[in-house]
Order: sequence, then C-alpha cells, then structure tokens
Amino acid sequence: MDILVDGLALGKNHNRTIHRTAGRIFTSNRVSIGTLTFDAGTINVNNLTNGWQVANSGTNSTDTGIGTINVNGTGTLAVNQSLILALGSAGFTVLGTNDAQTPPISSYAQGTLNINGGTVRANSILNGGGIAAITVNNGTLTITNSAGTPAKPLSAISLTNTMLGLRVNGNSVLTNIAVTNPPGQRCEHDPN
Repeated sequence: MDILVDGLALGKNHNRTIHRTAGRIFTSNRVSIGTLTFDAGTINVNNLTNGWQVANSGTNSTDTGIGTINVNGTGTLAVNQSLILALGSAGFTVLGTNDAQTPPISSYAQGTLNINGGTVRANSILNGGGIAAITVNNGTLTITNSAGTPAKPLSAISLTNTMLGLRVNGNSVLTNIAVTNPPGQRCEHDPN
C-alpha cells in the first residue's frame, strides 16, 4: 500500500450548538475516535492532524476527539509539513443536564503516535493543546525541525530500542533534551 495525500485528519469531532443557562454549559460529550494502523507500504502526507477537538463557539469544545496512529512492521509514515497531535484542549469541564443525576465530565483532545518497528519521518510534530503522546518500540523516528514547543510541549515520549534522528541547530542556544534510563540501561550517541 502506498498513499499520497495532501491533508488527513483522524478522530475529528464536529462543531455543534450548545445550550447555556446561567453561565453553565449543558450538553453531552460526543466522542470521535479515529485510528490508522498499517504495517507495510508508505503513507506520504503533507499535513496530518491526529485527534481534533473542534471548538464550538469560542475556544472550548464540549466534545472529545481522539486519534491514534500505529506504524508497524515495515510501514513508513512521511509527514512533509506538520504532524499535529491533539488539536484542542487537554480538558474542559462539561456540566450535565439540568437533572442533578448527571455529573460533570471532561472533554479533551488526544493524539497518540505508536511506532512498532516502522518508520516515521516528520518535518515537525506539534502539540495542538491536548494530550499528545509518542511511543516508539524497535522503530525509527526522524524529526527534521521541531517536536513540541516550550508553550505546548509533547505530553509524553517513550522510546525503546529506537533510532531517533534529530536535526541539531548549532545556531540555537536553547536545547531541552532530557533522557531517563532504567537502571542498567544506557543511552548511546551515533555521530553519523
């Protein structure tokens, strides 16, 4: 399988009208889930949004958008411009109906990238404001420009037996890389 696409969105909810009474929001929390899993071939995409919580009116949404990408085996995901994980908020309280029996719940955006033996090459990976996580097991992750920002860092990155490729900017004095290893494990640097 080989796919060439301009834009792709997974786990995107839809905008809707909500009911407000005395400053309280009353609605249900609709959940949109999108999953992309492949283990061979190449998906080449310009812009990819994984987990998109579309705002209602204003900046918050009462719905949840969850996206999961699984790049397994010999599969390759190439993102030429932006890979946005979790476009939306990390948590917004949605009150129940006027019925006192319905408790408040949280709506959120969540984007997860799992690489299990596969390869991901991304120009940049951004946290769109929600819960953005990357897990790599026996795979390759290459990031040409940036992954997260100081204002919106990635929520979690887990690497196990991974080839990680980063472009280091010698003109920048700001570098934030933290590595933790379990006891008995070591982190190696390949200068090539």
